[in-house]
Amino acid sequence: MHLKLSDLLLITLDAFLETTQDNKLKGRTFFQKIAYFVSQYFNMNTSYRAGLYGPYSYKVAYAIEELCTLNFIHEEVIPLPSGYLYIYTLTADGETICKELRNSRQKEYEIVKKIIQIIPHEQDKLITAAKVHYIIKVMGAKETDDVINKARLVGWDLMKNEVEEAIKCIGELEKIKNV
Repeated sequence: MHLKLSDLLLITLDAFLETTQDNKLKGRTFFQKIAYFVSQYFNMNTSYRAGLYGPYSYKVAYAIEELCTLNFIHEEVIPLPSGYLYIYTLTADGETICKELRNSRQKEYEIVKKIIQIIPHEQDKLITAAKVHYIIKVMGAKETDDVINKARLVGWDLMKNEVEEAIKCIGELEKIKNV
């Protein structure tokens, strides 16, 4: 049975929330990058493009917005001096759907949990890992210096040590399956 993007996002949020103390996913960008790695594993057509903060998908943004509108995900918006912080949690309806998905999509849940265990939970490192992955997979970079040079082509400034750390993370993800 085909896995829908909305189901994958619910599975992803649910699996991530299990790893948190406060049961919250903080940040739109953070949600986008987790979804990036998960959707890459499942070969979903999410149309990621090089955005300001790494790979960005309007399809993922729209699907998250739709899940909020359907009252499966709650999005809390907190004004900050430099913008807004978006905090995501599951609603009661979302938890009900996720319980059903845990049973019907058990294999996918386990894979998503493994991905979430491997990826960095610090936003800057997660963004860098997503950028490096994108440059390797989409732009065809082969080595660290190549990644750094191709990153500049899309306006990303990456440091050698950051790229090397991201490559190690990507290597761990590839042990699950070629992401």
